[in-house]
Amino acid sequence: MTDNGQVLGALGLLIDITDRVRAVTALQRANARLDLLERAGSQIGTTLDIHRTAEELAALAVPDLADRVTIDLLDSVLQSEDPPCAGPGALRFRRVVVRDRCPGTSRRWPGCRPPTATSPPAQPPK
Repeated sequence: MTDNGQVLGALGLLIDITDRVRAVTALQRANARLDLLERAGSQIGTTLDIHRTAEELAALAVPDLADRVTIDLLDSVLQSEDPPCAGPGALRFRRVVVRDRCPGTSRRWPGCRPPTATSPPAQPPK
């Protein structure tokens, strides 16, 4: 503009920040993964009790990584024995932990049901 208010021209400036936003988002994801690993290292395996360790693992996974976690362990592992070398038909699993984001929360998520006392037995991997 001139001293008397006459417009001489206009200027526009455009700065593409797409790459910066992507970099910040990637950094935030990397920081979240590092935070999760740090929490896992300090919260999982605090004792030698296998049941407690399974509970700690499930507590970290829900709701940060999953809506529901089920942990099944070999009977022989629960009895402090070495796993058998037999085929898959001889392996017996026992469910030790089920953790769900729904029970005990004020917000109900679609498809959530209260936990039941009788869970179907875990199937051996095929």
